[in-house]
Amino acid sequence: MRLFSIVCVLAAAIAVAGCAKPADEPASPAAVDAAPAPQPASTPASAEPTPAAKAEVALPEGFSAHFHVHPEMTVSSAETVDAAQGQYKVMGELRASSREVLDYFVKYFQDNGWEEDAVMEQEGNAVVSFKKDGYLQYVDTHEGGIGARITITTGRE
Repeated sequence: MRLFSIVCVLAAAIAVAGCAKPADEPASPAAVDAAPAPQPASTPASAEPTPAAKAEVALPEGFSAHFHVHPEMTVSSAETVDAAQGQYKVMGELRASSREVLDYFVKYFQDNGWEEDAVMEQEGNAVVSFKKDGYLQYVDTHEGGIGARITITTGRE
């Protein structure tokens, strides 16, 4: 699992340094159906909303058991790296700025009992990672395409 942590730290360093290069425009992204908005902080963690996965590019089986995507994100790719370790990679776009994506995920994680691991921002790029119940969710977003391109990487700490 230390390898996963190292990969996340390296990805964060690259993103913050401004070296992250936007991917090519997705050929045919599929929209993830809207999920309920994040619950208030008083909601127990077990009642976390999970995103719907009714799309051409579905979220990997088991992903929504621990992790979250923005309900309006258009998913262009999703893969299971290691289901036993909760390692998934989901990529897509959202009609929002990197700052709006950062604000959304920080609020979502805080409202749902996740502990801050890292929050970094520079113009056109934001990185956020939070931990909960032995899991880490890392969100890297940068300007491009229809607004913000988002990469979500997950796994056990």
